[in-house]
Formats: sequence, C-alpha cells, structure tokens
Amino acid sequence: MLILFRLIYQIILVGLCSMLFGFAYNTFLIPHKLASGGVTGIAFFIHHYLHINTGLIVLIINIPLLILGIKYLGKRFILYTIYSVVVLSYTVIAIYVAGRAVDMVYTNQNKLTLRIVTEKGDELIDALIHLHSRGITVHNAEGAYAHKPKKVLTTVITRFELNETKHTIKITDPHAFVNISQTLEVMGRFRKN
Repeated sequence: MLILFRLIYQIILVGLCSMLFGFAYNTFLIPHKLASGGVTGIAFFIHHYLHINTGLIVLIINIPLLILGIKYLGKRFILYTIYSVVVLSYTVIAIYVAGRAVDMVYTNQNKLTLRIVTEKGDELIDALIHLHSRGITVHNAEGAYAHKPKKVLTTVITRFELNETKHTIKITDPHAFVNISQTLEVMGRFRKN
C-alpha cells in the first residue's frame, strides 16, 4: 500500500511540476524571448526562427534522448520522464492555443497609437517598418527647450506588438519621447496580421 501511495504521489508531483514549468515557459520565457537551457532552450530558438510550437519541438527532441535513457537510466526513470514530457508538451500547446485565441479576439483588436519624438527619425522609421511593416506618418518638429530639429513619428500598432516596438525604439533611440495612447477605432488601411 505504501509503495502504491508513493507511486501516485510521485506521478501527481511530476505532473504538477511539469504543468508549472509549461506555464512559466509560455508566460515568462517565450513572450520576453528568454532562453532556458537544455531541450527547452533549443526548442525556444527553433520556435523563434521557424515559428513551430515549442511543445511539439520539446516532444520531438526528447524522443532520441528517451531511447538513450532507457538503455542507461532504467525503465522507471524513463517512464517518469516520458510522462513529464507529455504533460509539459500538452501544457505548452494548450497554453499557446489559449493565448493565441485571446490574442486574436482581444489583443489584435486592441489598437494603440504611438507618437514618437526623436532626433533619429530615419533610423527609427527603418527599424519600425522592418519590425511590423506598418505605415508611419512623419512630421518635422523643433524642441521647445533646445530648439533642436526633431521628427514626430505617428503609427498605430496592436497591443500584441507593443513590447517589441518599445524594445526597438529603446535600442534605436534611447532618448526618444514616446506617447502611447489607446485607439478607439482605425479607419483606412490597417494591416491586421
């Protein structure tokens, strides 16, 4: 009876830890483009460049490792590992699908207008167009305090694109002034994808 209780406890613990890892991976690592080590780190890089689901990549990469593990580590350890990989892959896939559904319904419909005041107008225009292929309206401006020439760039993005856009602005012109405001509606040509 004690052995059965211990086995059930270990299965539940491995399953919960795998789900927690899958949640953390999808919530913190993927959106912020942080890589972890091992198989998940490799899966992250493949996902970043090929846009293949990380849960599927983790499962595929682990298959040859599991075959080697059966030979060298024993069947019980490998059964726990297989269980953990399946739960992790399912959790990552489920969270990804749910997150994309929310993004499609809410985030992609939620538009933001960015007004960016910068002395590096041309560099920032190139970086932003390369990032999202969105239109940008450019106005010439002058700073009221130092009377330096500046550009005011206005563009509309989705909330989903905000973090990448802020990162690109910060890298291109760390001294840019950015005003981000909620946009009620966009008329005209706005690329949704």
